[in-house]
Amino acid sequence: FVALVAKVAKADGRVDALEAQLIGNMFDDISAVFPEPAKTKDILKEIFSHEKNISHDTEDVAKALNQAIRGNRAKKQQFMGFLIQLAFVDGEVTVSEESILQTIAQNLQFDPKAYHAIFDQFEKIMQNMHPKANINDAYKLLGVSKDDDMSTIKKAYRKLIRQYHPD
Repeated sequence: FVALVAKVAKADGRVDALEAQLIGNMFDDISAVFPEPAKTKDILKEIFSHEKNISHDTEDVAKALNQAIRGNRAKKQQFMGFLIQLAFVDGEVTVSEESILQTIAQNLQFDPKAYHAIFDQFEKIMQNMHPKANINDAYKLLGVSKDDDMSTIKKAYRKLIRQYHPD
């Protein structure tokens, strides 16, 4: 999955700050469940760094993930939801990002209707976003102050993620 995340993040030629932040949060969450979180996070970063520059094996990686999760529909849904969110996080989905997402979905044997439903949902969210939002709006949305430390801000963010996207 980390390899596929790398491929989607780099599909438009760069990994921007918002993508890096979302991926960093994912790495934090994954590594927290292992006995040696720092070592786990280093391994995840290493996989990501290696895979972000390899694009020719996307189909094989997606097929291998599908086999590893034994075609589990709920896991596929979760993975595709994250990958689509990652593509949208910088405000737009490029043609290359959409192409990689479709390749991944096809090779995960992910239901095309479910794929389009998730994609359309994120597209609507992006269309409804207020372009004049600023950092103060973000603090307000999270229910934190700009003077709060990063751990408090992350905690508020994760609370909202669990509330609105529990899987």
